[in-house]
Amino acid sequence: MEAELIRSKAKIDQFRDERSGLALYMEKARRALVIEKTIEAEQGLLKQAKENVHAAEQRLAAVLDAINALNEKRRSIDARLSNVSAELRILKRNDDYLALRALTPEKTDKSKAVIKEQIKNLEMRLNQINKTRGEWEEKRKGAASEIKHLDEAMSRLRREYDAIDETQVFPGDGDQQLILLQSRIKQLAKEEKRRADAAQAARSEKDKQDGKLSSRKEQFQQHFPNEAVVSFHAYAGNAAQDLYDEKKRLNERKSYLDQESSRIEKELTAINQARTQLDKFEIAHHFTAPDIEAIALTSEEINDFTYNRKKSVSGITRGLEENQADVTAGKAEVGRAQQTFKTFCRTQISDVKLRQMAISGIETKQSYEEIVAFKKNMSLRIERISHYAREHIRQSDKDLQLFIDQIQTHLRTLAEELRQIPKKTKVKVKDDWKQIYSFTIPEWKEEDGKARIRNHIEWILKKLKDPSFLNEEGRQDSGKIRKALDTWLQSKQLLREIIGSDVLKVTLRKVASDSTVSTRYYTWETSNIWSGGERWSKNMTLFLGILNYVAEKKKHLKSNGQLHRAVILDNPFGQASSDHVLSPVFLSPSSSVSK
Repeated sequence: MEAELIRSKAKIDQFRDERSGLALYMEKARRALVIEKTIEAEQGLLKQAKENVHAAEQRLAAVLDAINALNEKRRSIDARLSNVSAELRILKRNDDYLALRALTPEKTDKSKAVIKEQIKNLEMRLNQINKTRGEWEEKRKGAASEIKHLDEAMSRLRREYDAIDETQVFPGDGDQQLILLQSRIKQLAKEEKRRADAAQAARSEKDKQDGKLSSRKEQFQQHFPNEAVVSFHAYAGNAAQDLYDEKKRLNERKSYLDQESSRIEKELTAINQARTQLDKFEIAHHFTAPDIEAIALTSEEINDFTYNRKKSVSGITRGLEENQADVTAGKAEVGRAQQTFKTFCRTQISDVKLRQMAISGIETKQSYEEIVAFKKNMSLRIERISHYAREHIRQSDKDLQLFIDQIQTHLRTLAEELRQIPKKTKVKVKDDWKQIYSFTIPEWKEEDGKARIRNHIEWILKKLKDPSFLNEEGRQDSGKIRKALDTWLQSKQLLREIIGSDVLKVTLRKVASDSTVSTRYYTWETSNIWSGGERWSKNMTLFLGILNYVAEKKKHLKSNGQLHRAVILDNPFGQASSDHVLSPVFLSPSSSVSK
Protein backbone atom coordinates (compact mmCIF):
# COMPACT_ATOMS: atom_id res chain seq x y z
CA MET A 1 0.00 0.00 0.00
CA GLU A 2 2.71 2.37 0.85
CA ALA A 3 4.48 1.51 -2.34
CA GLU A 4 1.27 2.08 -4.25
CA LEU A 5 0.77 5.34 -2.41
CA ILE A 6 4.29 6.43 -3.19
CA ARG A 7 3.75 5.65 -6.87
CA SER A 8 0.48 7.51 -6.80
CA LYS A 9 2.14 10.54 -5.20
CA ALA A 10 4.89 10.32 -7.75
CA LYS A 11 2.35 10.25 -10.55
CA ILE A 12 0.49 13.14 -8.93
CA ASP A 13 3.73 15.11 -8.74
CA GLN A 14 4.45 14.13 -12.30
CA PHE A 15 1.00 15.26 -13.38
CA ARG A 16 1.48 18.51 -11.45
CA ASP A 17 4.78 19.07 -13.18
CA GLU A 18 3.22 18.23 -16.52
CA ARG A 19 0.31 20.54 -15.75
CA SER A 20 2.71 23.30 -14.84
CA GLY A 21 4.58 22.61 -18.06
CA LEU A 22 1.35 22.50 -20.01
CA ALA A 23 0.20 25.73 -18.36
CA LEU A 24 3.46 27.30 -19.47
CA TYR A 25 2.96 25.95 -22.99
CA MET A 26 -0.66 27.10 -22.94
CA GLU A 27 0.44 30.55 -21.88
CA LYS A 28 2.96 30.53 -24.71
CA ALA A 29 0.26 29.25 -27.09
CA ARG A 30 -2.11 31.96 -25.93
CA ARG A 31 0.59 34.55 -26.38
CA ALA A 32 1.35 33.03 -29.78
CA LEU A 33 -2.30 33.30 -30.73
CA VAL A 34 -2.38 36.91 -29.57
CA ILE A 35 0.81 37.61 -31.53
CA GLU A 36 -0.59 35.78 -34.56
CA LYS A 37 -3.78 37.86 -34.39
CA THR A 38 -1.70 40.98 -33.94
CA ILE A 39 0.42 39.96 -36.94
CA GLU A 40 -2.70 39.30 -39.02
CA ALA A 41 -4.09 42.69 -37.99
CA GLU A 42 -0.77 44.36 -38.74
CA GLN A 43 -0.59 42.52 -42.05
CA GLY A 44 -4.09 43.75 -42.86
CA LEU A 45 -3.04 47.27 -41.94
CA LEU A 46 0.16 46.81 -43.98
CA LYS A 47 -1.84 45.55 -46.93
CA GLN A 48 -4.23 48.47 -46.59
CA ALA A 49 -1.27 50.84 -46.31
CA LYS A 50 0.30 49.29 -49.42
CA GLU A 51 -2.98 49.67 -51.27
CA ASN A 52 -3.20 53.28 -50.10
CA VAL A 53 0.39 53.87 -51.18
CA HIS A 54 -0.31 52.22 -54.54
CA ALA A 55 -3.45 54.36 -54.99
CA ALA A 56 -1.47 57.44 -53.96
CA GLU A 57 1.28 56.50 -56.43
CA GLN A 58 -1.32 56.08 -59.17
CA ARG A 59 -2.86 59.45 -58.30
CA LEU A 60 0.63 60.99 -58.23
CA ALA A 61 1.43 59.42 -61.60
CA ALA A 62 -1.86 60.77 -62.99
CA VAL A 63 -1.05 64.22 -61.59
CA LEU A 64 2.47 64.04 -63.05
CA ASP A 65 1.03 62.93 -66.40
CA ALA A 66 -1.44 65.83 -66.26
CA ILE A 67 1.40 68.22 -65.40
CA ASN A 68 3.50 66.84 -68.27
CA ALA A 69 0.52 67.14 -70.60
CA LEU A 70 -0.07 70.72 -69.46
CA ASN A 71 3.63 71.52 -69.89
CA GLU A 72 3.59 69.97 -73.36
CA LYS A 73 0.43 71.90 -74.17
CA ARG A 74 2.05 75.10 -72.86
CA ARG A 75 5.13 74.46 -75.01
CA SER A 76 2.87 73.78 -77.99
CA ILE A 77 0.94 76.99 -77.30
CA ASP A 78 4.21 78.91 -76.94
CA ALA A 79 5.42 77.46 -80.24
CA ARG A 80 2.11 78.30 -81.91
CA LEU A 81 2.24 81.81 -80.41
CA SER A 82 5.77 82.23 -81.74
CA ASN A 83 4.71 80.99 -85.18
CA VAL A 84 1.60 83.18 -85.19
CA SER A 85 3.70 86.19 -84.12
CA ALA A 86 6.20 85.47 -86.89
CA GLU A 87 3.39 85.03 -89.42
CA LEU A 88 1.81 88.28 -88.18
CA ARG A 89 5.10 90.14 -88.64
CA ILE A 90 5.50 88.67 -92.12
CA LEU A 91 1.85 89.50 -92.93
CA LYS A 92 2.32 93.12 -91.83
CA ARG A 93 5.25 93.40 -94.26
CA ASN A 94 3.20 91.82 -97.05
CA ASP A 95 2.37 94.08 -99.99
CA ASP A 96 -1.31 93.06 -99.86
CA TYR A 97 -1.57 94.11 -96.20
CA LEU A 98 0.26 97.39 -96.84
CA ALA A 99 -2.08 98.13 -99.75
CA LEU A 100 -5.27 97.39 -97.74
CA ARG A 101 -4.40 98.39 -94.16
CA ALA A 102 -6.05 101.84 -94.57
CA LEU A 103 -9.42 100.16 -95.26
CA THR A 104 -11.95 99.15 -92.62
CA PRO A 105 -11.86 95.36 -92.15
CA GLU A 106 -15.05 93.33 -92.40
CA LYS A 107 -15.70 89.79 -91.28
CA THR A 108 -16.11 87.29 -94.12
CA ASP A 109 -16.13 83.54 -94.65
CA LYS A 110 -14.24 83.81 -97.92
CA SER A 111 -10.69 82.53 -98.15
CA LYS A 112 -7.69 84.71 -98.85
CA ALA A 113 -7.30 83.21 -102.31
CA VAL A 114 -10.94 84.04 -103.21
CA ILE A 115 -10.56 87.64 -101.97
CA LYS A 116 -7.32 88.09 -103.92
CA GLU A 117 -9.01 86.69 -107.03
CA GLN A 118 -11.90 89.19 -106.58
CA ILE A 119 -9.41 92.06 -106.20
CA LYS A 120 -7.63 90.89 -109.32
CA ASN A 121 -10.93 90.71 -111.27
CA LEU A 122 -11.90 94.23 -110.10
CA GLU A 123 -8.49 95.59 -111.12
CA MET A 124 -8.76 93.90 -114.51
CA ARG A 125 -12.29 95.26 -115.00
CA LEU A 126 -11.12 98.74 -114.01
CA ASN A 127 -8.19 98.50 -116.40
CA GLN A 128 -10.54 97.26 -119.14
CA ILE A 129 -12.98 100.15 -118.49
CA ASN A 130 -10.18 102.70 -118.62
CA LYS A 131 -8.83 101.10 -121.77
CA THR A 132 -12.28 101.01 -123.45
CA ARG A 133 -12.96 104.61 -122.44
CA GLY A 134 -9.62 105.70 -123.88
CA GLU A 135 -10.35 103.93 -127.14
CA TRP A 136 -13.78 105.57 -127.40
CA GLU A 137 -12.25 108.97 -126.59
CA GLU A 138 -9.68 108.51 -129.36
CA LYS A 139 -12.41 107.37 -131.78
CA ARG A 140 -14.57 110.37 -130.83
CA LYS A 141 -11.68 112.76 -131.40
CA GLY A 142 -10.89 111.10 -134.75
CA ALA A 143 -14.55 111.28 -135.82
CA ALA A 144 -14.79 114.95 -134.79
CA SER A 145 -11.62 115.76 -136.75
CA GLU A 146 -12.94 113.86 -139.76
CA ILE A 147 -16.29 115.71 -139.55
CA LYS A 148 -14.44 119.01 -139.39
CA HIS A 149 -12.38 118.14 -142.48
CA LEU A 150 -15.49 117.00 -144.34
CA ASP A 151 -17.36 120.21 -143.41
CA GLU A 152 -14.47 122.29 -144.72
CA ALA A 153 -14.36 120.22 -147.93
CA MET A 154 -18.15 120.65 -148.38
CA SER A 155 -17.83 124.39 -147.89
CA ARG A 156 -15.15 124.56 -150.56
CA LEU A 157 -17.31 122.49 -152.93
CA ARG A 158 -20.32 124.78 -152.31
CA ARG A 159 -18.18 127.81 -153.13
CA GLU A 160 -16.80 126.20 -156.29
CA TYR A 161 -20.09 124.65 -157.43
CA ASP A 162 -22.93 126.87 -156.25
CA ALA A 163 -25.44 125.11 -158.51
CA ILE A 164 -24.85 121.68 -157.02
CA ASP A 165 -27.94 119.70 -156.01
CA GLU A 166 -27.38 118.59 -152.40
CA THR A 167 -30.68 116.69 -152.27
CA GLN A 168 -29.53 114.20 -154.87
CA VAL A 169 -28.64 110.74 -153.51
CA PHE A 170 -24.96 109.87 -153.85
CA PRO A 171 -24.75 106.81 -156.18
CA GLY A 172 -22.99 103.63 -155.17
CA ASP A 173 -20.18 104.15 -157.70
CA GLY A 174 -20.03 107.87 -157.00
CA ASP A 175 -16.36 107.77 -156.04
CA GLN A 176 -15.44 106.15 -159.33
CA GLN A 177 -17.66 108.58 -161.26
CA LEU A 178 -16.00 111.48 -159.45
CA ILE A 179 -12.60 110.18 -160.54
CA LEU A 180 -13.84 109.81 -164.14
CA LEU A 181 -15.52 113.23 -164.08
CA GLN A 182 -12.39 114.84 -162.71
CA SER A 183 -10.41 113.17 -165.50
CA ARG A 184 -13.10 114.32 -167.99
CA ILE A 185 -12.97 117.85 -166.59
CA LYS A 186 -9.24 117.91 -167.14
CA GLN A 187 -9.71 116.67 -170.72
CA LEU A 188 -12.44 119.26 -171.38
CA ALA A 189 -10.26 121.94 -169.91
CA LYS A 190 -7.50 120.92 -172.28
CA GLU A 191 -9.99 120.83 -175.18
CA GLU A 192 -11.35 124.25 -174.21
CA LYS A 193 -7.85 125.62 -174.06
CA ARG A 194 -7.09 124.07 -177.43
CA ARG A 195 -10.26 125.58 -178.92
CA ALA A 196 -9.50 128.91 -177.31
CA ASP A 197 -6.06 128.79 -178.84
CA ALA A 198 -7.58 127.80 -182.18
CA ALA A 199 -10.15 130.63 -181.90
CA GLN A 200 -7.38 133.03 -181.04
CA ALA A 201 -5.40 131.78 -184.03
CA ALA A 202 -8.52 132.09 -186.20
CA ARG A 203 -9.11 135.64 -184.94
CA SER A 204 -5.51 136.44 -185.65
CA GLU A 205 -5.82 134.93 -189.09
CA LYS A 206 -9.10 136.80 -189.61
CA ASP A 207 -7.49 140.04 -188.53
CA LYS A 208 -4.63 139.28 -190.85
CA GLN A 209 -6.99 138.52 -193.72
CA ASP A 210 -9.03 141.61 -192.89
CA GLY A 211 -5.82 143.57 -193.05
CA LYS A 212 -4.97 142.04 -196.37
CA LEU A 213 -8.51 142.70 -197.60
CA SER A 214 -8.31 146.32 -196.58
CA SER A 215 -4.93 146.60 -198.19
CA ARG A 216 -6.19 145.02 -201.34
CA LYS A 217 -9.26 147.28 -201.35
CA GLU A 218 -7.04 150.27 -201.05
CA GLN A 219 -4.84 148.95 -203.82
CA PHE A 220 -7.97 148.28 -205.89
CA GLN A 221 -9.26 151.80 -205.28
CA GLN A 222 -5.89 153.13 -206.18
CA HIS A 223 -5.64 151.12 -209.34
CA PHE A 224 -9.32 151.20 -210.21
CA PRO A 225 -10.78 154.28 -208.61
CA ASN A 226 -13.80 154.33 -210.85
CA GLU A 227 -14.71 150.61 -210.40
CA ALA A 228 -17.08 149.15 -207.73
CA VAL A 229 -16.23 146.13 -205.63
CA VAL A 230 -18.40 143.09 -206.42
CA SER A 231 -19.23 140.48 -203.62
CA PHE A 232 -19.39 136.77 -204.56
CA HIS A 233 -21.84 134.67 -202.43
CA ALA A 234 -22.24 131.60 -204.64
CA TYR A 235 -20.53 128.25 -203.52
CA ALA A 236 -17.63 127.73 -205.78
CA GLY A 237 -16.43 124.33 -204.42
CA ASN A 238 -17.34 120.66 -205.22
CA ALA A 239 -20.46 120.00 -203.13
CA ALA A 240 -20.60 116.23 -203.78
CA GLN A 241 -17.01 115.76 -202.76
CA ASP A 242 -17.49 117.90 -199.73
CA LEU A 243 -20.58 115.90 -198.68
CA TYR A 244 -18.70 112.63 -199.17
CA ASP A 245 -15.85 113.92 -197.09
CA GLU A 246 -18.26 115.04 -194.35
CA LYS A 247 -20.02 111.65 -194.32
CA LYS A 248 -16.69 109.88 -194.14
CA ARG A 249 -15.66 112.09 -191.26
CA LEU A 250 -18.94 111.40 -189.42
CA ASN A 251 -18.58 107.61 -189.95
CA GLU A 252 -15.08 107.75 -188.58
CA ARG A 253 -16.40 109.71 -185.61
CA LYS A 254 -19.16 107.12 -185.06
CA SER A 255 -16.63 104.24 -185.27
CA TYR A 256 -14.45 106.04 -182.76
CA LEU A 257 -17.39 106.59 -180.41
CA ASP A 258 -18.41 102.92 -180.72
CA GLN A 259 -14.88 101.85 -179.87
CA GLU A 260 -14.85 104.21 -176.91
CA SER A 261 -18.22 102.86 -175.75
CA SER A 262 -16.97 99.27 -175.99
CA ARG A 263 -13.77 100.22 -174.21
CA ILE A 264 -15.70 101.99 -171.44
CA GLU A 265 -18.02 98.99 -171.06
CA LYS A 266 -14.98 96.70 -170.76
CA GLU A 267 -13.44 99.04 -168.23
CA LEU A 268 -16.72 99.15 -166.30
CA THR A 269 -16.88 95.33 -166.34
CA ALA A 270 -13.26 95.17 -165.14
CA ILE A 271 -14.05 97.71 -162.42
CA ASN A 272 -17.06 95.67 -161.26
CA GLN A 273 -14.98 92.49 -161.26
CA ALA A 274 -12.23 94.22 -159.29
CA ARG A 275 -14.80 95.60 -156.86
CA THR A 276 -16.33 92.13 -156.43
CA GLN A 277 -12.87 90.65 -155.90
CA LEU A 278 -12.07 93.31 -153.30
CA ASP A 279 -15.44 92.79 -151.58
CA LYS A 280 -14.45 89.16 -150.96
CA PHE A 281 -11.41 90.31 -148.99
CA GLU A 282 -13.14 93.15 -147.13
CA ILE A 283 -14.75 90.72 -144.65
CA ALA A 284 -11.35 89.29 -143.72
CA HIS A 285 -9.32 92.50 -143.77
CA HIS A 286 -11.90 95.28 -143.04
CA PHE A 287 -10.08 97.85 -145.18
CA THR A 288 -13.27 99.95 -145.48
CA ALA A 289 -13.59 100.36 -141.70
CA PRO A 290 -13.92 103.99 -140.52
CA ASP A 291 -10.69 103.81 -138.51
CA ILE A 292 -8.66 102.77 -141.58
CA GLU A 293 -6.86 105.76 -143.09
CA ALA A 294 -6.57 105.79 -146.89
CA ILE A 295 -3.18 106.44 -148.47
CA ALA A 296 -2.63 108.27 -151.75
CA LEU A 297 -1.68 106.20 -154.80
CA THR A 298 1.40 107.00 -156.80
CA SER A 299 1.09 108.02 -160.44
CA GLU A 300 2.47 104.64 -161.47
CA GLU A 301 -0.12 102.82 -159.35
CA ILE A 302 -2.90 105.00 -160.79
CA ASN A 303 -1.67 104.26 -164.31
CA ASP A 304 -1.50 100.50 -163.62
CA PHE A 305 -4.97 100.53 -162.06
CA THR A 306 -6.39 102.54 -164.97
CA TYR A 307 -5.10 100.25 -167.73
CA ASN A 308 -4.90 96.91 -165.95
CA ARG A 309 -7.33 96.90 -163.06
CA LYS A 310 -7.69 93.15 -162.67
CA LYS A 311 -3.96 92.59 -162.47
CA SER A 312 -3.60 95.46 -159.99
CA VAL A 313 -6.40 94.12 -157.78
CA SER A 314 -4.95 90.60 -157.98
CA GLY A 315 -1.60 91.99 -156.86
CA ILE A 316 -3.28 93.86 -154.02
CA THR A 317 -5.27 90.81 -152.86
CA ARG A 318 -2.19 88.62 -153.14
CA GLY A 319 -0.32 91.12 -151.00
CA LEU A 320 -3.20 91.09 -148.50
CA GLU A 321 -3.07 87.29 -148.33
CA GLU A 322 0.69 87.35 -147.83
CA ASN A 323 0.36 90.03 -145.17
CA GLN A 324 -2.42 88.06 -143.47
CA ALA A 325 -0.23 84.95 -143.50
CA ASP A 326 2.60 86.98 -142.00
CA VAL A 327 0.24 88.39 -139.37
CA THR A 328 -1.08 84.91 -138.56
CA ALA A 329 2.46 83.56 -138.28
CA GLY A 330 3.40 86.56 -136.16
CA LYS A 331 0.41 86.02 -133.88
CA ALA A 332 1.33 82.34 -133.54
CA GLU A 333 4.91 83.30 -132.73
CA VAL A 334 3.70 85.87 -130.22
CA GLY A 335 1.37 83.26 -128.71
CA ARG A 336 4.25 80.79 -128.35
CA ALA A 337 6.42 83.50 -126.84
CA GLN A 338 3.61 84.41 -124.43
CA GLN A 339 3.23 80.77 -123.41
CA THR A 340 7.01 80.45 -122.94
CA PHE A 341 7.00 83.62 -120.86
CA LYS A 342 4.07 82.36 -118.74
CA THR A 343 5.84 79.04 -118.17
CA PHE A 344 8.97 80.92 -117.15
CA CYS A 345 6.95 83.08 -114.75
CA ARG A 346 5.20 80.07 -113.17
CA THR A 347 8.45 78.11 -112.70
CA GLN A 348 11.04 80.81 -112.00
CA ILE A 349 9.22 83.68 -110.22
CA SER A 350 8.50 82.77 -106.60
CA ASP A 351 6.78 86.04 -105.66
CA VAL A 352 3.05 85.44 -106.27
CA LYS A 353 2.13 89.09 -106.84
CA LEU A 354 5.02 89.73 -109.24
CA ARG A 355 4.29 86.48 -111.11
CA GLN A 356 0.58 87.34 -111.50
CA MET A 357 1.41 90.90 -112.58
CA ALA A 358 3.81 89.64 -115.26
CA ILE A 359 1.29 87.09 -116.60
CA SER A 360 -1.60 89.62 -116.55
CA GLY A 361 0.54 92.21 -118.33
CA ILE A 362 1.50 89.88 -121.17
CA GLU A 363 -2.14 88.81 -121.53
CA THR A 364 -3.74 92.28 -121.52
CA LYS A 365 -1.17 94.38 -123.38
CA GLN A 366 -1.85 94.23 -127.13
CA SER A 367 0.16 96.91 -128.94
CA TYR A 368 3.94 97.06 -129.19
CA GLU A 369 4.00 100.42 -127.39
CA GLU A 370 2.00 98.97 -124.48
CA ILE A 371 4.35 95.98 -124.28
CA VAL A 372 7.41 98.28 -124.26
CA ALA A 373 5.88 100.47 -121.54
CA PHE A 374 4.93 97.36 -119.54
CA LYS A 375 8.47 96.01 -119.93
CA LYS A 376 9.88 99.30 -118.68
CA ASN A 377 7.58 99.28 -115.64
CA MET A 378 8.38 95.63 -114.90
CA SER A 379 12.12 96.33 -115.22
CA LEU A 380 11.83 99.18 -112.72
CA ARG A 381 9.81 96.99 -110.33
CA ILE A 382 12.23 94.08 -110.68
CA GLU A 383 15.13 96.46 -110.06
CA ARG A 384 13.45 97.68 -106.88
CA ILE A 385 12.76 94.11 -105.79
CA SER A 386 16.35 93.12 -106.61
CA HIS A 387 17.64 96.06 -104.61
CA TYR A 388 15.46 95.04 -101.67
CA ALA A 389 16.57 91.41 -102.04
CA ARG A 390 20.23 92.44 -102.14
CA GLU A 391 19.74 94.55 -99.03
CA HIS A 392 17.90 91.67 -97.36
CA ILE A 393 20.66 89.24 -98.33
CA ARG A 394 23.30 91.67 -97.11
CA GLN A 395 21.52 92.07 -93.77
CA SER A 396 20.92 88.32 -93.52
CA ASP A 397 24.58 87.65 -94.28
CA LYS A 398 25.53 90.22 -91.64
CA ASP A 399 23.28 88.49 -89.10
CA LEU A 400 24.67 85.10 -90.15
CA GLN A 401 28.22 86.36 -89.73
CA LEU A 402 27.35 87.67 -86.26
CA PHE A 403 25.81 84.29 -85.41
CA ILE A 404 28.95 82.51 -86.68
CA ASP A 405 31.16 84.82 -84.60
CA GLN A 406 29.07 84.09 -81.52
CA ILE A 407 29.30 80.32 -82.13
CA GLN A 408 33.07 80.51 -82.60
CA THR A 409 33.46 82.59 -79.43
CA HIS A 410 31.33 80.06 -77.56
CA LEU A 411 33.37 77.13 -78.91
CA ARG A 412 36.68 78.79 -78.02
CA THR A 413 35.36 79.41 -74.51
CA LEU A 414 34.15 75.81 -74.36
CA ALA A 415 37.54 74.48 -75.50
CA GLU A 416 39.34 76.64 -72.94
CA GLU A 417 37.00 75.50 -70.15
CA LEU A 418 37.47 71.86 -71.16
CA ARG A 419 41.22 72.36 -70.82
CA GLN A 420 40.63 73.50 -67.21
CA ILE A 421 38.87 70.28 -66.13
CA PRO A 422 42.05 68.08 -66.07
CA LYS A 423 43.63 70.56 -63.65
CA LYS A 424 40.90 69.63 -61.15
CA THR A 425 41.92 65.93 -61.23
CA LYS A 426 45.19 66.26 -59.29
CA VAL A 427 45.86 63.83 -56.45
CA LYS A 428 48.56 63.98 -53.81
CA VAL A 429 50.92 61.04 -53.79
CA LYS A 430 53.37 61.32 -50.93
CA ASP A 431 54.67 64.88 -51.22
CA ASP A 432 53.97 65.37 -54.91
CA TRP A 433 50.82 66.40 -56.82
CA LYS A 434 50.10 64.51 -60.01
CA GLN A 435 47.47 65.39 -62.61
CA ILE A 436 45.54 62.27 -63.54
CA TYR A 437 43.78 63.47 -66.74
CA SER A 438 44.99 65.34 -69.80
CA PHE A 439 42.66 66.69 -72.53
CA THR A 440 44.13 67.38 -75.97
CA ILE A 441 41.77 69.77 -77.79
CA PRO A 442 42.96 70.76 -81.31
CA GLU A 443 43.42 74.42 -82.11
CA TRP A 444 41.89 75.94 -85.26
CA LYS A 445 42.42 79.05 -87.30
CA GLU A 446 39.74 81.68 -87.01
CA GLU A 447 38.94 81.82 -90.74
CA ASP A 448 38.91 78.01 -91.06
CA GLY A 449 36.59 77.77 -88.07
CA LYS A 450 34.19 80.35 -89.48
CA ALA A 451 34.17 78.59 -92.86
CA ARG A 452 33.37 75.22 -91.24
CA ILE A 453 30.59 76.73 -89.14
CA ARG A 454 29.13 78.42 -92.25
CA ASN A 455 29.24 75.11 -94.14
CA HIS A 456 27.50 73.39 -91.24
CA ILE A 457 24.76 76.07 -91.15
CA GLU A 458 24.29 75.82 -94.94
CA TRP A 459 24.02 72.04 -94.55
CA ILE A 460 21.35 72.56 -91.86
CA LEU A 461 19.39 74.97 -94.10
CA LYS A 462 19.55 72.48 -96.96
CA LYS A 463 18.35 69.64 -94.73
CA LEU A 464 15.43 71.74 -93.45
CA LYS A 465 14.10 71.91 -97.03
CA ASP A 466 13.61 68.14 -97.00
CA PRO A 467 9.93 67.03 -97.27
CA SER A 468 10.33 65.10 -94.02
CA PHE A 469 10.08 68.43 -92.15
CA LEU A 470 6.62 69.17 -93.56
CA ASN A 471 3.36 68.32 -91.84
CA GLU A 472 0.27 66.80 -93.44
CA GLU A 473 -0.83 70.24 -94.68
CA GLY A 474 2.43 70.78 -96.54
CA ARG A 475 3.72 73.37 -94.06
CA GLN A 476 6.89 73.27 -92.01
CA ASP A 477 6.56 71.26 -88.79
CA SER A 478 8.04 73.51 -86.10
CA GLY A 479 8.31 70.62 -83.62
CA LYS A 480 10.45 68.49 -85.95
CA ILE A 481 12.56 71.50 -86.90
CA ARG A 482 13.16 72.45 -83.25
CA LYS A 483 14.11 68.88 -82.37
CA ALA A 484 16.54 68.66 -85.31
CA LEU A 485 18.09 72.04 -84.50
CA ASP A 486 18.55 71.02 -80.87
CA THR A 487 20.59 68.05 -82.12
CA TRP A 488 22.55 69.83 -84.87
CA LEU A 489 23.41 72.89 -82.75
CA GLN A 490 24.58 71.03 -79.66
CA SER A 491 27.99 72.20 -78.44
CA LYS A 492 29.57 68.77 -78.93
CA GLN A 493 28.27 68.64 -82.52
CA LEU A 494 29.53 72.17 -83.27
CA LEU A 495 32.91 71.39 -81.66
CA ARG A 496 33.20 68.25 -83.79
CA GLU A 497 32.44 70.31 -86.92
CA ILE A 498 34.90 73.12 -86.16
CA ILE A 499 37.92 70.89 -85.43
CA GLY A 500 37.36 69.12 -88.75
CA SER A 501 39.48 66.02 -89.28
CA ASP A 502 41.31 66.48 -85.97
CA VAL A 503 40.18 64.54 -82.91
CA LEU A 504 39.79 65.38 -79.22
CA LYS A 505 42.03 63.08 -77.18
CA VAL A 506 41.64 62.07 -73.52
CA THR A 507 44.67 60.48 -71.77
CA LEU A 508 45.10 59.57 -68.10
CA ARG A 509 47.47 58.08 -65.55
CA LYS A 510 46.81 54.70 -63.87
CA VAL A 511 46.26 54.53 -60.09
CA ALA A 512 47.63 51.17 -58.90
CA SER A 513 46.55 49.07 -55.93
CA ASP A 514 49.56 50.23 -53.92
CA SER A 515 48.27 53.85 -54.15
CA THR A 516 50.89 54.81 -56.69
CA VAL A 517 50.29 56.79 -59.88
CA SER A 518 51.96 55.93 -63.17
CA THR A 519 54.23 58.45 -64.81
CA ARG A 520 53.03 57.71 -68.34
CA TYR A 521 49.60 58.54 -69.77
CA TYR A 522 47.25 55.95 -71.25
CA THR A 523 44.51 56.44 -73.84
CA TRP A 524 40.89 56.24 -72.82
CA GLU A 525 40.40 53.11 -74.89
CA THR A 526 43.27 51.40 -73.06
CA SER A 527 41.84 52.37 -69.67
CA ASN A 528 38.60 50.59 -70.47
CA ILE A 529 40.35 47.19 -70.12
CA TRP A 530 41.88 47.92 -66.69
CA SER A 531 40.78 46.10 -63.56
CA GLY A 532 37.54 47.01 -61.83
CA GLY A 533 39.15 49.10 -59.09
CA GLU A 534 41.33 50.97 -61.59
CA ARG A 535 38.35 51.75 -63.81
CA TRP A 536 36.36 52.93 -60.79
CA SER A 537 39.32 55.04 -59.77
CA LYS A 538 39.60 56.81 -63.13
CA ASN A 539 35.83 57.41 -63.30
CA MET A 540 35.77 58.68 -59.70
CA THR A 541 38.68 61.02 -60.40
CA LEU A 542 36.99 62.49 -63.48
CA PHE A 543 33.67 62.78 -61.66
CA LEU A 544 35.21 64.60 -58.69
CA GLY A 545 37.22 66.84 -61.01
CA ILE A 546 34.05 67.87 -62.81
CA LEU A 547 32.37 68.49 -59.44
CA ASN A 548 35.26 70.74 -58.41
CA TYR A 549 35.07 72.63 -61.71
CA VAL A 550 31.29 73.13 -61.47
CA ALA A 551 31.49 74.15 -57.81
CA GLU A 552 34.15 76.77 -58.54
CA LYS A 553 32.13 78.10 -61.47
CA LYS A 554 29.11 78.42 -59.18
CA LYS A 555 31.31 80.21 -56.59
CA HIS A 556 30.74 77.43 -54.04
CA LEU A 557 34.46 76.70 -53.73
CA LYS A 558 37.64 78.71 -53.74
CA SER A 559 40.31 77.39 -56.04
CA ASN A 560 42.95 77.61 -53.30
CA GLY A 561 40.74 76.46 -50.40
CA GLN A 562 40.81 73.24 -48.42
CA LEU A 563 38.32 70.66 -49.70
CA HIS A 564 36.33 68.38 -47.37
CA ARG A 565 34.35 65.71 -49.16
CA ALA A 566 32.19 62.73 -48.20
CA VAL A 567 31.45 60.02 -50.77
CA ILE A 568 29.00 57.19 -50.11
CA LEU A 569 29.41 54.20 -52.44
CA ASP A 570 27.92 50.77 -52.64
CA ASN A 571 30.44 47.96 -52.76
CA PRO A 572 30.23 46.57 -56.32
CA PHE A 573 32.89 43.92 -55.73
CA GLY A 574 31.21 41.63 -53.20
CA GLN A 575 33.67 39.26 -51.52
CA ALA A 576 36.60 40.74 -53.46
CA SER A 577 36.64 43.91 -51.41
CA SER A 578 40.25 43.73 -50.33
CA ASP A 579 42.54 46.71 -50.16
CA HIS A 580 44.25 45.95 -53.45
CA VAL A 581 40.85 46.38 -55.17
CA LEU A 582 39.39 49.29 -53.21
CA SER A 583 42.52 51.32 -52.52
CA PRO A 584 42.66 52.81 -56.06
CA VAL A 585 39.00 53.72 -55.76
CA PHE A 586 39.39 55.69 -52.55
CA LEU A 587 42.76 57.22 -53.36
CA SER A 588 41.25 59.99 -55.48
CA PRO A 589 38.53 61.22 -53.06
CA SER A 590 40.82 60.88 -50.07
CA SER A 591 43.83 62.70 -51.52
CA SER A 592 42.54 65.04 -54.24
CA VAL A 593 42.04 68.71 -53.53
CA SER A 594 40.81 71.62 -55.55
CA LYS A 595 43.91 73.22 -56.97
